Amino acid sequence: MLCVDNGYWHIESLHKMHTLPTEIVIPDTTSASKTKAELRKEYNPSYYRYKSDEELEKEKFKPYNFFYDEENDVYIGPYGCILTRNENTRTREGVKYRVYSTKECKSCPYNQVCTTKSKNKKEISVRDDGVLDNIKSVYRSPWGQEIYKGRAPNAEGAFAALQESRNFRGIKTRGVKRVNDELTLTAITHNVKKIDEHMNVNVLKTILNEIKKAKKACGRVDMGIFDNWKDKFICNEDVIVDLKI
Repeated sequence: MLCVDNGYWHIESLHKMHTLPTEIVIPDTTSASKTKAELRKEYNPSYYRYKSDEELEKEKFKPYNFFYDEENDVYIGPYGCILTRNENTRTREGVKYRVYSTKECKSCPYNQVCTTKSKNKKEISVRDDGVLDNIKSVYRSPWGQEIYKGRAPNAEGAFAALQESRNFRGIKTRGVKRVNDELTLTAITHNVKKIDEHMNVNVLKTILNEIKKAKKACGRVDMGIFDNWKDKFICNEDVIVDLKI
């Protein structure tokens, strides 16, 4: 399973990932924009302080505020309007898009703030791509939401610690295998230094010896080596004093 933010939303890469057994959890651009808007409201209220009432009203009608009903294949607006799928797809630069719209725009009281002046109607275009639809569905599922909630505290914090505490300034190797090995060893070094703060020197030597054995036997070290030892730590008042190895 791979969990990343929208910065890694690259269509060609996502198509390649979809052919692998690895499940990917990633928000599409619309979902990411909605999250940013929610965080802005919570942590940066001054952003809205100098906006006019009309500008604030327009914010409500941005695409990320239209809920997608997957079962009925429609979009539901902030005030209950329903955008249904057009019979024909639209092609732009060789790419097909599904278009959702409604015929109620002209009589809608929010017409001026919701629609564009050029079309005078609300439309939402979505790339007509089954692979991307599947990836979006995974992210929006309860399981995907639960997984994604743990991304920031589990990944971003550790990466920041590597950059600031361990002076990690970037990858120095090339090729997927070498990059994986470099990152794995960097992460293991960081974990060993953290563990060193809570255990005696003999235990640290034991761990280092085990890492050397794993590297000698397999040619590489998997981060799962620490997970395999979870039930092998002997602790005394939250301090690791020995290993059951």
